[in-house]
Amino acid sequence: MYRIPIIISTLILMACEPMGPIPGGELAGEIHVVPDDWAAVHEVDTVQVETRPDAPYSINIWAVGLGKNFYIASGAGGESKWVEHLAMNSNVRLRIGKSIYELRAVRVDDQTELGQVRVRYIEKYDLEQDESMAAEAWIYRLDPR
Repeated sequence: MYRIPIIISTLILMACEPMGPIPGGELAGEIHVVPDDWAAVHEVDTVQVETRPDAPYSINIWAVGLGKNFYIASGAGGESKWVEHLAMNSNVRLRIGKSIYELRAVRVDDQTELGQVRVRYIEKYDLEQDESMAAEAWIYRLDPR
């Protein structure tokens, strides 16, 4: 008897915000101007990224900032649903706390930049350095629109 309201409430919540590994929809928050330096988010472990503006799809994801640049990565390369969305429309919305930034995702292919970002991920998240996994990951820089 109590299960139906709990199931309905859970489905409503899941449609709005990503919960753990479960994707959500449109992100709520206040739009902010993109900062000149992302150092302030160094301590933030998880952010939310919204893709597919016509039918919002949002995820929780690890991210790193390096000076004026902000990065997200897909460990599954092009196999992630959100990466498929970027192939159709590179516009994203990034939420950190309650602040939303409207950005454009650009896949990084410069080896020097990739190396710096990988080192930053390893340091921030205390990861093992695994060259095979690093080769499979696709890294995106989130640029101002």
